Amino acid sequence: MKTLFLKIAAVLLLLPVFTFAQTKWLIKSETNFNFILETKVEGNKIEGSTRKNAIKDYFSIIEYMVVKKKFDLDTPEFIHLEATANNRKDFRGKFSELRTKYDLILRMDDQNIELELKDSKGKVKILKGEKLAENYQGKNYSKLADSLISNIETNIFDRKYLQTTSYLDFKKDLLKNTPKIVDDFEFQYAFIISAIIKRKLEFSHLNLMKKGGNAGDSKFTLTEINPKTCVLDIDAFNGNRKKIDSLISQIKVKKYSNLIIDLRDNPGGNFETSLPLGNFLTNREFVVGYFPNQKWYNENNRSPNETDRGHFNIFRYGTLDEFYKKAADQSGAFLLTSPDAETFKGKVFILTNNKTGSTAEVFTTAAKEEKLATIVGTKTAGVLLSAKGFELDNEFAVIIPTNDFISDKGFRVDRVGISPDVEVGEGDALDYVLKNLIK
Repeated sequence: MKTLFLKIAAVLLLLPVFTFAQTKWLIKSETNFNFILETKVEGNKIEGSTRKNAIKDYFSIIEYMVVKKKFDLDTPEFIHLEATANNRKDFRGKFSELRTKYDLILRMDDQNIELELKDSKGKVKILKGEKLAENYQGKNYSKLADSLISNIETNIFDRKYLQTTSYLDFKKDLLKNTPKIVDDFEFQYAFIISAIIKRKLEFSHLNLMKKGGNAGDSKFTLTEINPKTCVLDIDAFNGNRKKIDSLISQIKVKKYSNLIIDLRDNPGGNFETSLPLGNFLTNREFVVGYFPNQKWYNENNRSPNETDRGHFNIFRYGTLDEFYKKAADQSGAFLLTSPDAETFKGKVFILTNNKTGSTAEVFTTAAKEEKLATIVGTKTAGVLLSAKGFELDNEFAVIIPTNDFISDKGFRVDRVGISPDVEVGEGDALDYVLKNLIK
């Protein structure tokens, strides 16, 4: 009997012992929005989530079943975790953030918690949090939503969109749901559900962002296929022009006959990097397009054309802030090329797909309309407006489209997209150019 008791005692000593019952934690993230995580420990197992059944609150039963299947949701919470204690030190299990799944290592004491998350590619991120004080007062999300709506309706480029059914339904949804919200993470997704998943707004570039985010520099990669052909791959038009100028110089020195510009998955950016490349492709000055603002649409019930240029500021080159300044003044701005002294003389091909958007679409539109390049791939995203961020509080900024875009030939790209000259599956576009269009 004594021997049996000693064996049981030895086993119990090896089992993890955690004294945490039901606890709420404020989880902070440098790159994403903070959220409140409620955890419950039973024996050697822990389960946790953000607000219970939150996703269900935004949909009817039928809508939720459709969304659950479409996005492969495991639970009706935005964030959910389950794990088992390991060697008295931590818990190990799974963490899901909507459709994104992670391997989880969870460590905590009476006041602090740490979540180590590893994605399917092996990339690790750490989230840390602290026990929520009993007197914790969250934000007034109804007031935040009112401010968001007010900013949209004050600053949108064309107020006619505020009367569309899709916008009015978005507004109604958002204001109805915000009283239930308990953290910043859920407020972000309440916006996404109302504006994107449930409603198809008739304009793009409306978004809710964490304030102070930095797009960073773009990756510009120049690859030589052979002495006559190179591929310039641009993931986004961000950062300053030094890198693109350097690659343009290399192309000039090599005197390639064929330049393939890969804009697939390029979501846009600014003109500080896109205009120098565009100017390298043309030996003549021309208007790329117009960015009319709210003043234009308050006074005109049509798109601008060449007879209206006197109402617009000329923008040839500059920073994003310099563009914003000109686009806000008068009726907006129009882009005008400034050809390089030495421009590209060979054939140009631009690769596109359904994620080629914004500034990348400005570039593609100009190249297509002025016959500077052959566009190969699939139709672009159709998300081409100029947008600015407006502060809501110390965490949130709402991105609002403040200027429309109309090409010089009168084409409005937003919510339409640009059809390629040669339609080819996006994975085959580069091979198709190399095998069929280059001699």
